[in-house]
Amino acid sequence: MIIFDLMIVALFIMSVILLSGIKIMFNSKYFQLIIAIFIMYIPIAELIEGYKLNYIDINSVIIISIIFLLIVIWGYRRNKYIYSIHNVKEDDVMNIIEKYLERKNIKYEVRGEEIYFPDICKTIFVRSSIMEITLNCRDIKYVDFYNELVEEVRAGIKEVKQRHFSMEGVFYLIFTLFFYWIRVTFLK
Repeated sequence: MIIFDLMIVALFIMSVILLSGIKIMFNSKYFQLIIAIFIMYIPIAELIEGYKLNYIDINSVIIISIIFLLIVIWGYRRNKYIYSIHNVKEDDVMNIIEKYLERKNIKYEVRGEEIYFPDICKTIFVRSSIMEITLNCRDIKYVDFYNELVEEVRAGIKEVKQRHFSMEGVFYLIFTLFFYWIRVTFLK
């Protein structure tokens, strides 16, 4: 039950942060790791409980735990260079990146939602959805200016003056209320 309560608190905190209008950017790998822990906690706890009651042998518990661990590691590595940006528009992020590249005299081409670097044949993807903006830097992770560009975007989004209504914050708040209702009604 504690994991369910922690999930409700985490959803509530995230919805308050997003609804407050704070412009944030974080690495997706951390968010995915937290979600994976919430999702996998109950099945692993049930496996351990089944082992304690002699319903499941230790080999099954070990194999399933290793499979879950491999899924978490795969998701962590897959999202290592992908960033989530909230409460900012895609145009603002593109402008920050373009100003940085022009200041550093780096050749680039904007092609829809991607920025292509013809000199090094690498691409940055900036995708916008209803919920968030995703900055995918996997292709440039070994380029010299990668860290500086990410820090420039992180600092630049905080300087954007325009406020945006966060649909994602409303979505998380609705989920928080729904899970709280389930907790109060069914899980006493």
